[in-house]
Amino acid sequence: MELFLSGPGGCMSTWDISKFAYDWWKDQSRKFIFDYSWNFDAQGFNNETFISRHLLPVPEKAKFLSADWMTNPVQQRNLNICDYNNSVLFLEIDNRVTMHYPEELTSIEYDCEYQNDLKMFYSGVSCEIGNWQHKKYEKFISLDELNLYVKKINGRKWIFDFYFEENRKWEVYNLHNNVFEWYYRQHVRNKNVVKDLSTFTNIDLSYNMNSEIMHQENLDVLDTSHFKFHNYD
Repeated sequence: MELFLSGPGGCMSTWDISKFAYDWWKDQSRKFIFDYSWNFDAQGFNNETFISRHLLPVPEKAKFLSADWMTNPVQQRNLNICDYNNSVLFLEIDNRVTMHYPEELTSIEYDCEYQNDLKMFYSGVSCEIGNWQHKKYEKFISLDELNLYVKKINGRKWIFDFYFEENRKWEVYNLHNNVFEWYYRQHVRNKNVVKDLSTFTNIDLSYNMNSEIMHQENLDVLDTSHFKFHNYD
């Protein structure tokens, strides 16, 4: 059986950087940082408005992303959240799909805190809508045993994860283990995502969404994600 948690939400990640990298990147243009972060052209978009990362004139000492900004190998530096009040869960068994709402499932308070001990770092945040979790199981497990891990931030409830507490051994597939499945989600504009992720992480992720509309074709996607370089020294 397979489970899909779908709805609006957001993702964010932080990366450790050197002082050289910080000094080099802090004055670069938003478009330049965007191209380096998303690397869209190299992912098969074939859009001349996006420049592949390997074509950008970035010094070796200033490079820090191993793949894309969402796939930091240090797991606690990644966050993926889904809006509780606007999400649905799809259950697929033998090609039959049923739809369920969070109110039907057991919610558990997500009691983890975001630990950020970095002094100089890069942050990425994106507002998106689509599948936030896609998990496959070797056998059928009743949804009565499924737990949603939920936290209220600024008066809104967000889902951080879900799993079957006593049956995790049956999980054979997880969306977040496949870094190429980000295309399950489409970019949208949602200031609540940015505000609540900023509150939860205590990192200023804010920016003036919709204030820098690009006139070139397809570059309005810049207003759905944002990347910053921070210096807490």
